[in-house]
Amino acid sequence: MEIEELIKNYQPDESLVNLVKKTKIVLLCGISGAGKNSIQEGLLAKDSNLTRIITSTTRPPRKNNGVPERDGVDYYFFSKDQAVKKAVDGDYFEIAHVHDDIYGITADEIQRIHDSSKVALAVIDYQGVEYFRSYHPGARVIFIVPPSYDVWRERMKKRYDSDSEFQSVLPVRKSSALVELDWALNTSYCQFLINDDLDVAVEQVHAMISGQSIDDQSARQAAASILASIK
Repeated sequence: MEIEELIKNYQPDESLVNLVKKTKIVLLCGISGAGKNSIQEGLLAKDSNLTRIITSTTRPPRKNNGVPERDGVDYYFFSKDQAVKKAVDGDYFEIAHVHDDIYGITADEIQRIHDSSKVALAVIDYQGVEYFRSYHPGARVIFIVPPSYDVWRERMKKRYDSDSEFQSVLPVRKSSALVELDWALNTSYCQFLINDDLDVAVEQVHAMISGQSIDDQSARQAAASILASIK
């Protein structure tokens, strides 16, 4: 079977699905520029009972701000042959083909997290959320938004070296944000959170994970307002 067909039709083993269901998982989702990764980093620094789901990839390690990525910390780095063998052997919970590389979450990673008794965190897009929830309906989903459209636009602008570069990618960014916001606002299991002040946002997400009830009505309204502005 061709690897593309195998990945397209991949189904995790029932025993692995049961292991996922026994694992406490929190999925951080949101539009680009919402601050998902910064919140995850803050949570991991704050609470040793939290751990990040480490994805595997067949792409080579990169440097982030001059710092090389580390195997087993940033990603698990596999050769394509290793990844294909794992797929054939059913050793993935989730697997995808992205730009000619293979990404996934391995059975070993799920086992590691389960055995640690820690809460697993993942920064993930809405399609990944739907995949997780299809196997683990108890996975918690927190959708993070900026406080307003103007703040979001400024955050996005700072990522680019010139205004012309920013303007060239803005339509694509807006199109993606529109889809993501519309999905979240029409998905009953999403809890919303505004990331205006990073330290406050980290505390609020931590409270959610710890079981505290957080009123997300104002965050929902912010999401709806950003969506209306994008439209």
